[in-house]
Amino acid sequence: MRVFIEKGIDNTSMEDLARAMGKTKSYFYFYFRSKEDLIISIFQYLKDRALEDLEESLRGVEDPIRRLEIWVREHFRQVRENPDFLRFVYSFVFSSMARRMDLVKNLQRKDRYFNLITHIIRDGQSRGVFITGDVGAISHAIRGTIYGAMRYLFEGDEGHGKFREVEDTVTSLILNGVVKR
Repeated sequence: MRVFIEKGIDNTSMEDLARAMGKTKSYFYFYFRSKEDLIISIFQYLKDRALEDLEESLRGVEDPIRRLEIWVREHFRQVRENPDFLRFVYSFVFSSMARRMDLVKNLQRKDRYFNLITHIIRDGQSRGVFITGDVGAISHAIRGTIYGAMRYLFEGDEGHGKFREVEDTVTSLILNGVVKR
């Protein structure tokens, strides 16, 4: 991940990765057909780990408001504990490779991680505690708010050192926008 973060997804070669790990280029090609396969494997591994952590945090919690808060805060916790995770994901998502593969759209369509927020919203709506409206629009707005906050934290000088403050602000913004009052 470090090499991809430093050089960018598009500018990193298998040779760069091999050199950084003290391996030969053929080492990677033994396990992966291409750089794209390697990146997809890394990306999926990171998403699977994040999903396991998120599902563990949500286990046994029935209240949709609390579930939504946990879902939001878990994103911040994961990034706080492993900032390279976010840097890698952003370098991948905004790479020409991801656009070529239309990977982000395909992963979102099939992925339990992205579908989990949709289920939380539907549950909250059915219980009458969340605003009514298009579930897809609400879940995309929530994800966009979180990702925008993450970019704020990592891309400019303004957000540095404000992690907990930004987490609390975003959590409040989302909950106050979704929960019926």
